[in-house]
Amino acid sequence: MPNWKKVIVSGSDAALNSLNVTTSLTASGLIYPTTDGISDQVLKTDGNGNLFFENVVTTTISIKNVSGGIITKGTPCYITGSGTSGNVAGVVPADAGNPTLMPAGVIAGVTLNDGDEGVGLLNGFINGVDTSAFASGDQVYVSVGGGYTNVAPTGSALVQKLGNIEKVDASNGSGVINGPNATRSVPNINPGYLWVGNSDWVATATATSSIQNVVSSSFATTSSYVNTLNQNITITGSLAVTSSVSINNSTYSNQTNILNSETKTIVSIFSAGAVHMDYYVTDGSSARAGTFVGTWDGGGSREFYETATNDIGNTTDVTFTVTIPGSQLDIECTAASSGWTVLTNTRTLTV
Repeated sequence: MPNWKKVIVSGSDAALNSLNVTTSLTASGLIYPTTDGISDQVLKTDGNGNLFFENVVTTTISIKNVSGGIITKGTPCYITGSGTSGNVAGVVPADAGNPTLMPAGVIAGVTLNDGDEGVGLLNGFINGVDTSAFASGDQVYVSVGGGYTNVAPTGSALVQKLGNIEKVDASNGSGVINGPNATRSVPNINPGYLWVGNSDWVATATATSSIQNVVSSSFATTSSYVNTLNQNITITGSLAVTSSVSINNSTYSNQTNILNSETKTIVSIFSAGAVHMDYYVTDGSSARAGTFVGTWDGGGSREFYETATNDIGNTTDVTFTVTIPGSQLDIECTAASSGWTVLTNTRTLTV
């Protein structure tokens, strides 16, 4: 039987059927562990020649700094193919304020000078970074201008969560990387807009000023919305209506007209019915308030009357009358001089 010590010392290439090391083993400067790990652990190195068993805590790829500057450890990076030969991922710092540098696809696992290659973290755990500005448990996002922040960007900036802070420290802070996600599918939105699904089921920024058209063209013709509106509605604040409101056979409207030596039609009805109009006329110094009521049989007959306050000053230049210019009835206001403001609140009843 060969002397194993002599074989090993002499450097012989004799074949060994087995070798049992009962203490420690160092081979080519690498110190191997003396006990086994647990199921699914892997053999790792600390970079100083010490091997050990540990759970897989991070998923990594090889990256190359192609930014033209330094990328510090922990920087969220946008992946670009520029400047690489295809075997590593070229990266530049991600920027929530620049859509062309989003989303972040990897976190720098080491500090890289321009052109250097190193480790990029896809998910898992990171330590040795500055987390002094945060609190344990804080959510971390790509920051506007690059880097990371615990405040979700606002305005036109994109929002992308990276993970959470664990240990708070100026140089040895740590955190969990969730795996750089895509930016929030529905980003921040401009004031005065809301999200409306388009024909492709995609949320589309829509001006609230256009909702009036949506209500008139869609909601009013949809049975479910009509049923909802037929229920009791309680308004605890104010209701602003810029056009008219129709309830069954009644229509309510408000108008402001400026008359300068002219005649304007204030309201029209197109079938038999009645008009009730409250008005206020003024030129800034003279004023009058009143009520004008008219009725029409749908043909050539109509009746009307007007009641009014006494004038403040002189408002005789402003008069109201009823005409039938065809298949409708109009209430007209005539101003014989300029600078008259006519405010009206009208209710029409038609059959």
